[in-house]
Amino acid sequence: WIYYKNKNEIPKKSDAFLGLKGVGDYIHAAVQSIALNEVIPAVDGNVKRVVSRLLELDTPPSMGLKSIKIFLNKVICQNAPGDFNQAMMDLGSTVCRPKNPTCKTCCVSSLCSAHANNSVDNFPLAEKKRKIPHQKIAVAIIWKNNKILISKRKSNAMLGGLWEFP
Repeated sequence: WIYYKNKNEIPKKSDAFLGLKGVGDYIHAAVQSIALNEVIPAVDGNVKRVVSRLLELDTPPSMGLKSIKIFLNKVICQNAPGDFNQAMMDLGSTVCRPKNPTCKTCCVSSLCSAHANNSVDNFPLAEKKRKIPHQKIAVAIIWKNNKILISKRKSNAMLGGLWEFP
């Protein structure tokens, strides 16, 4: 349970739940659809892969997220959105896997553009990798009278608020 307004309860209102610390779009959609039957598609990596293959999405999933959500909003089960979301996630994790998908056992292969075009292995398109930042730094350990000098990083800096050697 999530503590909300000093009560041991989950907020019933969608906006209030989304406003809780640590709750993003995915957790919001999964909990609201499964626990409260709210019609919101839950989009995780498995769902992105399934939809990318169904539509032969011509962009990496992060760039095509709007198209993925539009599609899911059209096809989500209005009466049992939580079941739909769980089924989509399970489909992606057990059948429409990243490698060696089992299209012959897939319940939606007849609707899948990538399957029809024998291009399942081409989807989803690869995400562009971000360049890993590299920084050259120097540190000093200043020790005096059995005390070590440390400082706190500025809150707006990388890893803000953490302690470090000067």
